[in-house]
Amino acid sequence: MNKHITSSSTGLRNVCPFAAKTRSKVANITPRGELGVMCLRYEVYMTTPYNMTFACMGCRKSFKREFNLAKECPPELVCPNCGGTSYNFGRHFKSPKKTDSKQWKKVEFLFEHGFRFQKIRIGSGHHDVVPYPETLEQAKEFVIKYKKYSLNEE
Repeated sequence: MNKHITSSSTGLRNVCPFAAKTRSKVANITPRGELGVMCLRYEVYMTTPYNMTFACMGCRKSFKREFNLAKECPPELVCPNCGGTSYNFGRHFKSPKKTDSKQWKKVEFLFEHGFRFQKIRIGSGHHDVVPYPETLEQAKEFVIKYKKYSLNEE
C-alpha cells in the first residue's frame, strides 16, 4: 500500500517524523514489516539529503550527519566523542549546553517518553506546530497531553 503525500498534507507527521516535506516534492511512503523505530518503519523516497542531529546522553554532546532519507535514517550512531550511543533527534533538535543539567534532564525525559523533537502538528493547517516545553515540569504535562504523538506509541 503506497501513500502519496504532498507538502500540503499533514499525514506525514504520523508516518515518519523525520521525513520532511518540500514544497515541490511528493513523498511515496511504503510501510515495511513490523513497526520499528522512527524512519526505519518506512521506505521514504526523497532525493534531498537532510542533516540529522544526534545526541549522546552520556557525554552530553551533539553532532550532525547528513542522510538521504530514501536510503537510510539510523535511530542511533556511535558517539564520536566518548564511543557511547548517540540517538537520532531529527532535524529540528537544538541541544542544550553541556553544562545545563536541567535542560539535559528534560531532553532525557522527553526521549524516554518517545519524543525526539519531531514537529507535532495539530489542527488543519500545516503551520500549527506545538512548541516543545522549556522546563522539566512543563515536559511532564507535555508528555501526558501529546502522548498520541509519541514515537513509543503504536
